[in-house]
Amino acid sequence: MKKVLIIHPRLRPGGGSEAPPLWIAEALKKEYEVTLLTQGKIDLPKLNKAYGTSLRDGEVRKIELSPWPFLFNQLDAYRSIPLVRTSQKLAPQFDVLISTYNILDFKKKGIQFIADFSFSDQLRRKFHPSSNWWAKVIYEFPLWRVIYLKLAQWLSRTTSGWRKNLTVANSKWTQKVLKQYFNLEAEVIYPPVVTPEGETPWEDREEGFIILGRITPEKKIDEMIEIVKAVRERLSNKSLHLHLIGGAERSYYLKKLKLKVATYPEWLFWEGPLYGELKFELLRQHKFGLHGRAFEPFGIAIAEMVKSGCLVWVPAEGGQTEIVNHPWLIYNSPVEAVEKITTVLSNYQLQKELRVHLKAQAFNFSTDKFQSEVRNLVSRFLNNG
Repeated sequence: MKKVLIIHPRLRPGGGSEAPPLWIAEALKKEYEVTLLTQGKIDLPKLNKAYGTSLRDGEVRKIELSPWPFLFNQLDAYRSIPLVRTSQKLAPQFDVLISTYNILDFKKKGIQFIADFSFSDQLRRKFHPSSNWWAKVIYEFPLWRVIYLKLAQWLSRTTSGWRKNLTVANSKWTQKVLKQYFNLEAEVIYPPVVTPEGETPWEDREEGFIILGRITPEKKIDEMIEIVKAVRERLSNKSLHLHLIGGAERSYYLKKLKLKVATYPEWLFWEGPLYGELKFELLRQHKFGLHGRAFEPFGIAIAEMVKSGCLVWVPAEGGQTEIVNHPWLIYNSPVEAVEKITTVLSNYQLQKELRVHLKAQAFNFSTDKFQSEVRNLVSRFLNNG
């Protein structure tokens, strides 16, 4: 059997980036000898529960690297150096190497799935500029940043070898950015999104919103809370409420959000991380979803809400617009979001039309489609090099 090495920085429940490596392993495990390489432990039962896969020990091999010491582990550019060096060392032993989280110089041709643009300092600043003075000092002071990144590049033995890889974008928007900024050709494979079992009739769902995903500042969750508050006031609808679902590290932003929850206890609810059926059960019980991060390369949490039957509003600019793909569900500002949401919530026929539209959209993001495209991709890579 041909040997495949799948490389991902960390495999832990909670975010969207872990879904592709697990479903790639699921797609290839019967025809290839598959190995997962990551930093930290790989708890397959817990990951299966979170992402809908059915991987078992013995079906896939695991290489679990110890994380770097605490100091290096806090520095994004240095955190994955052991992973990169190990993949380069192991490269000759494998027929196919697949990086499922951005570019990787294997020292031989491989496959790289682009999850976001964290590997580019220029695009990180463009799409997600620092929001406080300390972050600006750390990330945007030119001399410090150049030295920091150059040293990380040298330690990881990264050159321009990643340009030889077969590149896969997770949306047409990502594909366009790769071409515009790196002159890099890429094909598009949308990430895998589990289809929840069962379907709750629209009339039986609660008049509530869901915000789903890791709780981080760039998601603008505090802004989303204010949008729901404004819609409640505009419609004089006290049944409208909001659930926050997602894991979060202890931070000033988390304290800020929990203060908001304490301020509006009658309609704002903190759920924390939910996985598998518990998550989908709550999604199926509600009519609406909301997302605040612009310039998302894709947004698996958005697709999960769509596949659960929710009407979901997203900001303009980014791959997330390809998921909903409708002007009534895309906003350019919080004010416009309030206007569009208010209009849709006041028009049952428009809600019905949008639900039909999103149901058709959901077929683009199935796990079966993703697995089929991955098997075809690997087959072509082995045949054509």
